[in-house]
Amino acid sequence: DDDDSDSEDDEPAYSAPVAPISHVAELKSHQKAISVFACDPSGSRLLVGSYDYEISFWDFAAMTSTLKSFRKFEPVEGHPIKGLDWSHSGDKFLAAAAAQPHLFDRDGIFISNYNKGYQYIADMANTTGHVGMITAIQWNPSDTKSFMTASIDSTIRIWDVDIEKKQKMLMKLRNDKNTKTSVTSAKFNTDGSLIYGGCQDGSIQAFDPRASVHRPESLFRGAHADHCEITAVCTSNDNRYIYSRATDDTLKVFDARFSKGCIRSFLNLPNTFSETNIAISPNDNYFCTGVSVSSTEQTGEVVFFEKSSLTEKMRLPVSTGSVISLLWHKQLNQLFVGGTDKIARCFYDPTLSRKGILLCIGKKAKRHRVDDTDTTDPSKIMTPYALPSLRDDSFKSAKRLKEEARNDPVRSHRPELPVNGPGYGGRVRVGGSLTKHLLENMGKANNAYLHEDPREALLKYANAEPYFISPAYAKTQPVPIFDESPYAEFSPQTEYM
Repeated sequence: DDDDSDSEDDEPAYSAPVAPISHVAELKSHQKAISVFACDPSGSRLLVGSYDYEISFWDFAAMTSTLKSFRKFEPVEGHPIKGLDWSHSGDKFLAAAAAQPHLFDRDGIFISNYNKGYQYIADMANTTGHVGMITAIQWNPSDTKSFMTASIDSTIRIWDVDIEKKQKMLMKLRNDKNTKTSVTSAKFNTDGSLIYGGCQDGSIQAFDPRASVHRPESLFRGAHADHCEITAVCTSNDNRYIYSRATDDTLKVFDARFSKGCIRSFLNLPNTFSETNIAISPNDNYFCTGVSVSSTEQTGEVVFFEKSSLTEKMRLPVSTGSVISLLWHKQLNQLFVGGTDKIARCFYDPTLSRKGILLCIGKKAKRHRVDDTDTTDPSKIMTPYALPSLRDDSFKSAKRLKEEARNDPVRSHRPELPVNGPGYGGRVRVGGSLTKHLLENMGKANNAYLHEDPREALLKYANAEPYFISPAYAKTQPVPIFDESPYAEFSPQTEYM
């Protein structure tokens, strides 16, 4: 008995999986590296941005196991996609490319774009829009009518979605020498009370968008090495920790309550792309990032870290290429991974994940009927303009034969059509009756005068012989006696002489 109890104690306790990575689905649509993901809040539609300047749309509910994108378009010609973000209701999304943010509806139909500033103005406070490339874009978590953009022109701007001509608010970021420094990444915290911006000088600066004077609420100088681009900065779901990723091959963790040095630094995480980001698990227990590789012979990985212990938990090999963009959706519990191999991968677990890719992964594509396929013999000569007596119908496809049979009333057993004119063959017109027939046709012959010109009707009797009055007085009428002499005519001159 003691041996049995010892063996039971030696058995490892069950531990929940770190991430839903038991299965993977590949979404192929782009010709260059994947730069950004965005999935609407309900998890029904996915956007994928790429270095090939295009955005592809994926509808999980309508997609089949072929996993084909239903639409792809280029928002700004010749500019890679730097940022995508869905609205709170999922009816529209923002796209960041070049120096102007663009607003589209759910199907990718253009709604509006926002103003671009004048690039020759030195003071950014006097500009009405960004003058440099946008590096980050996000809707305000606490306001459905505003969103944030960050740019290499050293500013973070708050926009009203209904005002296109000018930003609503502007925050200027400065380095330790009080000069401009590019904002390479920015993000709201979960409640929208602070905006964290990662700068080119290696600092992380936090601003309150509700304040009247826009000065940093907290400042982390030297968070990363100088002139090393901070590619991602975000907070944990409880706003306790700040995670940052930079091209100095590190991922660092800061305590949001104290503007001091990092509390944990993870080294040897190569990063050569400005879009390499950080994804947080739905339960806020883990966070992960991608790793870049220097050659195609190496394998790109996703590295997972545990929040409670701030230790590396596991590594997930993905492909022979760098891993750039990650998205861990809260509702779906599915991990989307994109990199330089041009393939967007969706990692999921049938027992832990819900909806999303599970809706289409087992849905079979529509099968093509054999009858709809043209299987004509190439050795036969087709004569489409031959006489009907010499025409060979064996060359017609099954689809054409079905159309002809459909148009033939005998072969298609088409029911008799309703009678439109007068009834015939014992059939009565639809909606007709004897009373209706009499009312429509009664008096048509006697009412011809209604359509006759009255003047013409009178003139036709002008030269006719009298019929009523003249014959009655023909026998009693006296003989008229007229003076027919040439001097009988009246002359006014002879009257007064």
